[in-house]
Amino acid sequence: MPALTSRRAARERVRQIMEIALERMFPADESKPLRGLVFADFENQAYEVGNEVLTALMEERSKLESSAEAEEAGRCAF
Repeated sequence: MPALTSRRAARERVRQIMEIALERMFPADESKPLRGLVFADFENQAYEVGNEVLTALMEERSKLESSAEAEEAGRCAF
């Protein structure tokens, strides 16, 4: 089975997700306040951003694997 995407498209999708996450974490517009007040808030934001990027990376990497096949939808057993 051929790959479901190209490397260029995969890189662009991940780059867009990272840019959106970065903007949410550190808005370029300095008149916008940063979110959170305590370290735990910052940590939660970082986990949120990390999870979004990790998910996109895994999805795109899977779409690039020509031998990958999904028998049914679900969670990875590992």
